[in-house]
Amino acid sequence: MKRVIAALGWLLCGGAIAFAQATDSLDSANQIAPSCRAFLARTSGSFGDGICLGSVRAVAVLDHLAGIVCAPQGAQTDQAVRVIVAYIDSRPARAQEPFVTLAREALREAWPCL
Repeated sequence: MKRVIAALGWLLCGGAIAFAQATDSLDSANQIAPSCRAFLARTSGSFGDGICLGSVRAVAVLDHLAGIVCAPQGAQTDQAVRVIVAYIDSRPARAQEPFVTLAREALREAWPCL
């Protein structure tokens, strides 16, 4: 039941876009990652920061509920943002894909549930 609720939540939060290839759309890593970098550098405080943080928190919470991502005890959102930005930066050829797709992959790789 927990997984069903998590899956429904994921779809409602934009998970459906993860299955379609983005062509540098507003939800692409190219569009959202710069706001995440600005957040980490504490140089922004803009609407884009909210998009970044909201996306990261949604992915982290929903994948945790689904038993896919197990962040370390006490992990903060900025740590998840760092993991995701590093993952995206190491895959520049995929930067046109949806941000949430790459965010999910990054968190699953960094903090898998064992």
